[in-house]
Amino acid sequence: MEYHESTKYNLSYYGSDYPVDSLVQRMNEEEIIVPHFQREYVWKHDEASRFIESLILRLPVPSIFLLRDKVTNRLIIIDGQQRLKTLLYFFKGEFPGGQKFYLKNVLPEYERKTFQNLNMSDQRELKNSIIHCIIIMDEEESDAPYHLFERLNTTGTPLTSQEIRSALYFGPFNDLLILLNNENDWNRIVKKDIRLTDQEYILRLIAFHYDFEYYNGNMKSFLNQFMMRNRELSNFNKDEVQSFFLPTIHFLSEILSSHKRAFSIAFFEPVFYFISKERLYDKSVSEVSELIKDLSNDEEYLKLSKSSTTSKSSIYHRFDYVKHKFSELL
Repeated sequence: MEYHESTKYNLSYYGSDYPVDSLVQRMNEEEIIVPHFQREYVWKHDEASRFIESLILRLPVPSIFLLRDKVTNRLIIIDGQQRLKTLLYFFKGEFPGGQKFYLKNVLPEYERKTFQNLNMSDQRELKNSIIHCIIIMDEEESDAPYHLFERLNTTGTPLTSQEIRSALYFGPFNDLLILLNNENDWNRIVKKDIRLTDQEYILRLIAFHYDFEYYNGNMKSFLNQFMMRNRELSNFNKDEVQSFFLPTIHFLSEILSSHKRAFSIAFFEPVFYFISKERLYDKSVSEVSELIKDLSNDEEYLKLSKSSTTSKSSIYHRFDYVKHKFSELL
């Protein structure tokens, strides 16, 4: 399977004007979806109120960027999540957590008004207000939407790479990453991370297990394309992944529980690769543990695990080094 990198992308887009009530309806019916990971609503009460007031006053508001998903045909929010959620919450009458959503620090005639007690004229004005949306479509199977999401998303703290992948490539494979990330043996090795770095580590391990020989030196692109292509688990299934991941992680959790070294994915992934590929989890724990202990004290391997860790030469050198160390068991 080839992995391609490009500095140009084949995206198309068009503008569409939606009335506010249509956007709220589409959000409620999940025709427009918030990315599939937990992101807090970060707008303050005053900020949300001024946005609603602007619409009632017919003031222009920024465009919203939406990506049409090729699998489900639904629209994924790239930029504009806070604005769309604000509309949803105002029509509902409350913020997350149950706090009443009334307008605050706005013009006197709107102060403390909820949607329900706005006069009918202002309700119609809000419902019929137009928000311009830019709908983006990927014309070919590429990771261009990832790079677009990375550049355009402006919500609070910048998204991590895996948060973006989780948003764009939701489906059975992403569900499997979440499932594996909740395994007790994995949690003994890697600390939980709300920014999904722990899930990205699992993605790396699975991607190398299947496509190591195609690694091109760009980790971000490699993981983007692997997750995109396997989004629906069409090239392998859940049971197949669990059949090598679970015994390997169980085996390594026993070994690493006695090791004091902090977790490093660069150190860990070649070890995982050969144990999973060669079924070394059927070997003696003590036998493999000694080899891993040797690696932990091997200055050359530690150096390889600390510098330029995602370059093609570094990856291949590190994997070759572990293969040589494990040669007596292979």
